[in-house]
Amino acid sequence: MKRGAVTLFIIIGLLIVASIITIVYFRDDIANLFRKEQVITTVTVPKQIEPIKSYVDSCIDEVSQEAIDRISSQGGYINLPNDEVPISLANIFSNELQIFPRGSSRTIYWYYESANGIQKNQIPTLNDIEKQINNYINDNLENCLNHFYLFPDFEISYGKIETQTEIGDNEILINVNMPMTIAREDFTFNLDEFFVNKDSSLGKLYKIAKKIQDKENSEYFLEQKTLDFMVTYKEIPYNGIDFNCAPKIWTKTKVIEDFKNILEINIPYYKIEGTNYSVNKDHEYYVIKDTGLDNNEVSVNFAYNKDWPFAIDIEPGNEILKGSSYTSESGVTSFLMSLFCLNNYHFVYDIKYPVLITVSDDKGSFQFATQVIINHNQARENRFIVDQDYSSDSIICKNKLTDMTIYVLTYDAVGNMVPLRNASISFNCFTSTCDIGKTKMQSNGEIYLKEKFPQCMNGFVIAEKEGYSKEKTMISSNVEATLSIILEPIYEKNLDVKLIKDGNLLALGDKEQVMITFESKDRDYSTSVVYPDMRTIKLSAGDYYVKVYTMYQNENGIKIGDQVIPYCYDKPKGGIFGLIGMTDKECTETTILGTILDQIVAGGAEFDFSVNRQDLVNSNTLVVYSPFEKIPTTFTELNSIYKNILDNSKNKNVRLPEFRNV
Repeated sequence: MKRGAVTLFIIIGLLIVASIITIVYFRDDIANLFRKEQVITTVTVPKQIEPIKSYVDSCIDEVSQEAIDRISSQGGYINLPNDEVPISLANIFSNELQIFPRGSSRTIYWYYESANGIQKNQIPTLNDIEKQINNYINDNLENCLNHFYLFPDFEISYGKIETQTEIGDNEILINVNMPMTIAREDFTFNLDEFFVNKDSSLGKLYKIAKKIQDKENSEYFLEQKTLDFMVTYKEIPYNGIDFNCAPKIWTKTKVIEDFKNILEINIPYYKIEGTNYSVNKDHEYYVIKDTGLDNNEVSVNFAYNKDWPFAIDIEPGNEILKGSSYTSESGVTSFLMSLFCLNNYHFVYDIKYPVLITVSDDKGSFQFATQVIINHNQARENRFIVDQDYSSDSIICKNKLTDMTIYVLTYDAVGNMVPLRNASISFNCFTSTCDIGKTKMQSNGEIYLKEKFPQCMNGFVIAEKEGYSKEKTMISSNVEATLSIILEPIYEKNLDVKLIKDGNLLALGDKEQVMITFESKDRDYSTSVVYPDMRTIKLSAGDYYVKVYTMYQNENGIKIGDQVIPYCYDKPKGGIFGLIGMTDKECTETTILGTILDQIVAGGAEFDFSVNRQDLVNSNTLVVYSPFEKIPTTFTELNSIYKNILDNSKNKNVRLPEFRNV
């Protein structure tokens, strides 16, 4: 009996433990089930106000659907983030992709490279998306309710609208708190909360989209496919040797046209392993494998349109691309190679273009864009300023051992050096960047930071504050040290731009814009503006390399016709004379296809320029002069303008910027 009683207690104990484990393991599912029951449960309301409640429910459903649709089509954003530099000929990408040229359909780049070469990541979190839906409903529900004009017999008042959204894989739960008082004659009723359950797979589609972007950011599969195309397609000059006595030549315009066509044809064939697709054996190459996905209800589509932005730089060569002939080289090699007319081709590419990725199922779709970047024939490398490098939880950051004292100084309006309070200090060691703290007033009345730093040989102390230049200084933190870092204040100045044409100063016309870029020579800072869309510029004292381009815009486009360019080469003579290097000069012609440009470079200059601190303090306006040569109508004229921009000795209209009080 005792053994039986003990056995019974053991069984009961095991059941209790199992129940606890089950509750803990499935607590999220149980909580979700409870929340669903909340949504499904309807508030009992008098029959006469059921139409009013149904009206509010339908408005919540309509407004929330608007938010979901915009978020799904714009990569997780209801309102796309602003880019500091608007889209122009000098910044054809910006931070968003315009899906239909001259249309309003746009989506965000989850990964892109800004106009000044900084890589940026714009992937929102699910929490970010939930907050956007909350704000959208709070801001737009009243418009849908329209003062309850459909119910003139009732007096209806309501308080502040507050929304809570929870995004699941296959549904979105929305709780709107809106205290309402509904009155009619001697009847009064109060309503507070409204629940809507949206049948939406936004959460699931977002998670799959993020996995795809994470794989691209770590393995660069889009860049690798692009490099494969460059090797495979003969239309793209890359590497090679041929035995033709007439060296091959290509035109950059034709290469770009062919490259775009290759991308537009091939990219839609990309498929993601673990999703819903079917391919024949000939297209197995296009399947992106090892994604960790397993969802046959979801399809993933890739797209590139040849009308979308496409940036390319090919070296060596300008418009005409040609290889180097061994027959033109000296020595014994040249003597022997003249028998075979060998030509060598090796071109180096820098390429940037967008890809649109759409994840969809039977409930909806989610789309975003990403940039594909080739640098010097290699897939791009991640250089995220925050997302990749910042790692305050690393082992290095957790072992702070050395006392360091950091002073951060700046200049006041009269040029005196003064301490700077609340400057953020971080320390970079190898791939880790550790947050150290901020400068503050100490007990001795001085402003500085004194904290322990990780021990590191040749690390970098980084000081930054809004409104000042970011600076970093190398230091070995193995022993205690005191360091001073100077931050230059950044001044925002009004911008005035004048065109210089035939020595005369002119105001910009309706069809003219000027793109201006200041690149610091001694620190990691650059700024770009497009005038007259942007009429201020932020600068700090220092030495800059300045680029000024005059852009001419024509709504109907500027037609540049076909150009026939002669090209001559030395061809070895046939017979025995070929052995002693005798040649004949032969010429051929290359046709550059015409095109229509709606914005074109009409002049400009590049030069060094020093910004003096006192000029920034004592002036309110920077006047920039932009040369205007002419409106080019041929490739020859366009190339001539570019050459003049790069060679100021041939550019009579170059004039350095001036600081003024206007």
